[in-house]
Amino acid sequence: MRRLPCLAVMFAALLAPQQAAAFMLVPDEAGHGRYVVVIETASGDHVPLDLLPPGFRQLGGPAWAGEGLTFRWRYFRSPEQGRAVVVFDEDDRAVMEFAFSGDELADGDTIAAAAALVDGEGRAITTIYASARVKGRHFENGETASTLHAPIGIAPDGWDEVAGFTFFTMKYYAIQNLDEAGVAVAMRRAVHRVTAGTGTEEWARPRD
Repeated sequence: MRRLPCLAVMFAALLAPQQAAAFMLVPDEAGHGRYVVVIETASGDHVPLDLLPPGFRQLGGPAWAGEGLTFRWRYFRSPEQGRAVVVFDEDDRAVMEFAFSGDELADGDTIAAAAALVDGEGRAITTIYASARVKGRHFENGETASTLHAPIGIAPDGWDEVAGFTFFTMKYYAIQNLDEAGVAVAMRRAVHRVTAGTGTEEWARPRD
């Protein structure tokens, strides 16, 4: 496999009041035309579509049919990491996949993330939530990785309204003693500055 040049571009753009973009875009070593968006901040980041490579600046179409663009992040002062990808089918309907992994998982912790698809004013159109609880030294599926999926509830003729993604990353420790409902409440609070009660929501689940 040919190793791609060590190329990284940092974007910093003030898009709307109190909404900044500061992420890293790097070529994926898996192949030409594939990219990784590295979420840089400790708790989340905004990724405008118009700062992505050509082909990815509007949702839908051939570029989004595979895993040509993935989002990845690490958790603040914690060994876990996360990944998300949006995949469109031939009818321009989309699914978002989240994957969490870690070699040093702690019993009772919950690893979580959310992605809000926002309009040009930064308002949430729909928000996708995902969380995975640790049981013992593994996620509840018995593995050190957990993959979750959710349909994105936007009609094929509505993708033009989406101007970007706002990502949030969360970790809830066992000492906080949050059950599934408590985690959901905490996650909604974490994203409230973007959602403010607007838009729809979906919760990612393991694939059947």
